[in-house]
Amino acid sequence: MQKLNKIILLALFVWVALLVFMPKIELYYLLEKNLAPQGVKLNEKKIQEGPFSLHIDKMQVFVKGIDIATIDEADLMTLLIYSRATLKNVLVDPILKDNVPQKIDEVHLTHHLFAPTKIAIDMRGNWGKIEGQISLLDRKIHLDLLETNGTLPWQQQFKKGKKGMYYETSF
Repeated sequence: MQKLNKIILLALFVWVALLVFMPKIELYYLLEKNLAPQGVKLNEKKIQEGPFSLHIDKMQVFVKGIDIATIDEADLMTLLIYSRATLKNVLVDPILKDNVPQKIDEVHLTHHLFAPTKIAIDMRGNWGKIEGQISLLDRKIHLDLLETNGTLPWQQQFKKGKKGMYYETSF
């Protein structure tokens, strides 16, 4: 029993050390490098690294040179078996108002070991609430409009289903 406790303690120590000393900023720059061939550029004002997280202030998202969104705060946290990205105060360019909400208060993206091919999405704004998932294996996005405050132009993208309004697309 003593030996098993030592092995578990050692494994836990290695796991925590890996999380704390993981080069989070370099992984972020690797993400930027991988997005560049698709024409996506991220421009941030400030990056702060924490023991288990990465905090980014004032991020602008450019697609093929066009500024499409500004994100006030982005928090990325990983425990390797569970990862979460939180985006706060996302302002989308008015040109896209027919396709997406112009202001999103919070977006949560969650990925965990028990569903490695799926990323859960939770979005909230003054327009309502959307939940859904990204299926990496099937390369599909499914979003359910759970709460809404009136009808907005971007809601035309959603279809009526048994459980309410939903949106599906492939990538």
